[in-house]
Parts: sequence; structure tokens; C-alpha cells
Amino acid sequence: MTDTIYPVSAYSGKTFRLLITDCHGTPLTSADVDSISYAIYKKEMGVRESVAGHSDVSVPLSSFFSELQTSPDNGKQFNFEYRVSGAFQLPFADYGEYYLVVFTFYVGAEPYSCTIQCLSE
Repeated sequence: MTDTIYPVSAYSGKTFRLLITDCHGTPLTSADVDSISYAIYKKEMGVRESVAGHSDVSVPLSSFFSELQTSPDNGKQFNFEYRVSGAFQLPFADYGEYYLVVFTFYVGAEPYSCTIQCLSE
């Protein structure tokens, strides 16, 4: 698996638009999962370092859309949208560095096995 890289500005947040499907390609909805979280890691010399304030952050289930949405920017479809905010702790504080954003979807306490296509603008 390779990392998908999207540019971000230092000291900013980032909106992620994702197409999340089950193993059969059926788009998920909020009814399919019990909870969602994200974590951000700074990647330095092959090592992941947690970013303060952005570890195991709860994401509201309302981030899922009941119907597929179409991006006005690139025409791709998505069913999940969430903005990682820099309001309280800066998620991407160092310009020119690489960060890994990990969204995890849970059923009960177990991670849900799903396919994620990142369509961020």
C-alpha cells in the first residue's frame, strides 16, 4: 500500500473527501459503523511521530452522507467529508514536511475493514 500525498499549508487545517466502501464496493453510511476516529503522524526519516492534539480524535458520524455527493471541483463522488481543524492544535505545523492522516472506522470496538479512496480537494 502506498501513501496518498495531498499538499497542505503549514499552520492550516485540511478538508478530506473520501469514498468509503465495503469489500463489495458498496458505499458505507453512518448506519454501517459505530464510531470514527482519526490520528495524524508526522513522518520523519521513516518514523511516525504523533502530532499533539490529533491522536484518536473522535469524528462525528454525521460526516457520512446518506447519498453519494459529487465534487464540484473534480466531478468525483464521495460519501464522507471531514475537516481536520487547526483551531486548538495545529495539525500541519511544519511546512515542507510529510504527514500521515489515518481515519479508522469501528463496528463495536473493532476496526471495520473497508476501502477508502481519498478525493481531497
